[in-house]
Amino acid sequence: MSAAAELPDAFASTLQTINERVPEKLRTPQIAIVCGSGLSTLAESIRDKVIIPYADLDGFVASTVSGQISSLAFGLVGEGEGVPVVAMLGRVSRRAVNCVRYFMCALM
Repeated sequence: MSAAAELPDAFASTLQTINERVPEKLRTPQIAIVCGSGLSTLAESIRDKVIIPYADLDGFVASTVSGQISSLAFGLVGEGEGVPVVAMLGRVSRRAVNCVRYFMCALM
């Protein structure tokens, strides 16, 4: 049985969306970053970036902070081949963050 089959429907659907949109080399991030207002420009330094809006991911909600992007950014950081990362661009409520932690553990 696949890992996605063991997850609640919303998470399985989210993993499917990510697998459809994100190149294989970026699907297993080594680092996950939550970018609040202070780190919002971090996404500019991510290479080979693939942005997926929270609205396209079942179980995700829009950021609770006005002006934040509300997306996941998959890509590479660092020199050379780089390190695969995923960045949450926009904070959400504590309950939603707990759901996202569950999702990130399934992804990584």
